[in-house]
Amino acid sequence: MKKNAAIQNNTKPPQKEGATGISWSSLILGLGIMFLGSIYPFVFAKNGAVNHGVLMLFMWAMAAGIIRGVGFIPSNPILRMVASSYAAFIAFALALVLMFA
Repeated sequence: MKKNAAIQNNTKPPQKEGATGISWSSLILGLGIMFLGSIYPFVFAKNGAVNHGVLMLFMWAMAAGIIRGVGFIPSNPILRMVASSYAAFIAFALALVLMFA
């Protein structure tokens, strides 16, 4: 009944508490790593050799960026921390530092 009232009044129904939207910066980071790695995978190699630790950090940044970017926040506190925007950008920055060091 409340949905019909919201439709008739041309208003949006109230969102659930804790509902989130798209985090554009995280989504762009995750999709950027995904597309770059798909189109030119040698970007993760240095002198023809792949550092698997750096690759793991890039993949973590990609996964966390996409997970948080689409608006999903895990209910488990540990997973929430691992898949946060902060974790995505820290993993990306650390991967860049280790790749070019």
